Amino acid sequence: MGYRVFVRGEVQQGERRIIGEVDTWIKLDFTIRFNQVGTWQLLMKSGTAQEDLLKPGRGVVIYQDGVPEPAFSGQIDAFERYWTTDQHTAAGSVFVGGKYDNDVLYGALAFPGVSGTGVEHMTVLPVAQQYKGSDTRVIGGSTISARRLRSG
Repeated sequence: MGYRVFVRGEVQQGERRIIGEVDTWIKLDFTIRFNQVGTWQLLMKSGTAQEDLLKPGRGVVIYQDGVPEPAFSGQIDAFERYWTTDQHTAAGSVFVGGKYDNDVLYGALAFPGVSGTGVEHMTVLPVAQQYKGSDTRVIGGSTISARRLRSG
């Protein structure tokens, strides 16, 4: 199973277009997490034209061979130069990494408003009444209460 890594440009007119492919990478790691922010990291030789594609504000789109939809996409957040005496000599290598694009959504993740006390008695409120929800549970002998605040 192989992967292809494409670089997307900065947002222009509401779109991010693919501006190139990085096919000389040495190592690729990416982690997709359920309901959490995933991460990615790419190791490649430094001083190449493909390294010049990887800049802050841009991102990567990773496709699995034979699959038409992207397996992963994320923003470029981190650069780290890397040298060793036996493997990554001369220009060295660079680690480039970042977060999965669901980072934007994860920051605004919403949970349904509920009524009732305790897990056994909770019911989800209708959409029009979500702002009225509250949650009261006994955890470790202490009663924890949370109430939604209506914004706007």
